[in-house]
Amino acid sequence: MWLETEASLALSIWWHQFSTGSLLLFAFFMISDPMTTPRTRSLRVAYAVLVALAAFVWQFVLYKPHGLIVMLLLASPLVPLLNRWRPGERPQWLTASGRSPPPSPSAAPGL
Repeated sequence: MWLETEASLALSIWWHQFSTGSLLLFAFFMISDPMTTPRTRSLRVAYAVLVALAAFVWQFVLYKPHGLIVMLLLASPLVPLLNRWRPGERPQWLTASGRSPPPSPSAAPGL
């Protein structure tokens, strides 16, 4: 059913949908975490499209809440399978000089 709304109301609904804490957490921390995304660029793009399309169907076709979080939860077990299917380099954090930092000493030596 199509509901006719004023442009200002439609904008406020859109802003409310896209400013929730769970979406911000998802967008800035979870989806960019190197351990929860595939290693190769092509698989990362395909994975992102899969999660986004499935979340859209979940939320706007099936009318269920929290589409992005649910789809990330359901798609996360696919990441190790995708990495095994198309292996790539493991992610490494780089320092400002562009080199990998040395391994940090263990917090509790001897354990």
